[in-house]
Amino acid sequence: MGQETGLGLIRVSLPAGRAELYNRDHNAAVTMPKEEFFVDMTCEGCSNAVNRVLSRLQGVQYEIDLPNKKVVIESDLAVDLLLETLKKTGKEAKYLGCK
Repeated sequence: MGQETGLGLIRVSLPAGRAELYNRDHNAAVTMPKEEFFVDMTCEGCSNAVNRVLSRLQGVQYEIDLPNKKVVIESDLAVDLLLETLKKTGKEAKYLGCK
């Protein structure tokens, strides 16, 4: 049996706001940025719509903050793709920046 190669460990640092993937072959970290978006959510149905569209994307982790109308997404996908995905909810969505 050969040794598996590739990503072997995921480290999440909540205070730092970063998720790191470590490549065990090269002992190097790959950082996934946290991007913050405004989404005009007014109810639980709105947040469910956000959950529905984001859950279709692979390699994405996210937090939905309904009271503050914010969504924080950890991903290496392009910000434009994430924004267009959020707009599929039918709600106004804006990119606020890297968190």
